Amino acid sequence: MMKRHETDWTSLIAGVTFCAIAAAYLGSEITNRTLELRWVVPILLIGLGVAGLAGTLVRARRLSTPASVSGPAVESDPASADVPDLDAEASHSEG
Repeated sequence: MMKRHETDWTSLIAGVTFCAIAAAYLGSEITNRTLELRWVVPILLIGLGVAGLAGTLVRARRLSTPASVSGPAVESDPASADVPDLDAEASHSEG
């Protein structure tokens, strides 16, 4: 079974933008209409800007929230529970 991974929003939005432009060019060829470059370049730049913004926001959110441990639960060693904390005892005896 494949491991689930997080969505890469930057790549997704950039890919959708390029596919939309390619579909627009294909549609213009089929319908014999012209697709002007003065519309394509701003749409491409806006799409890439949105992709960059989405990537930045996702990364900022990921860094601001504590990451959950994705693995087997680590059990504490029962033998270590019997070991006294010598630093705590030393500070009590000094004061």
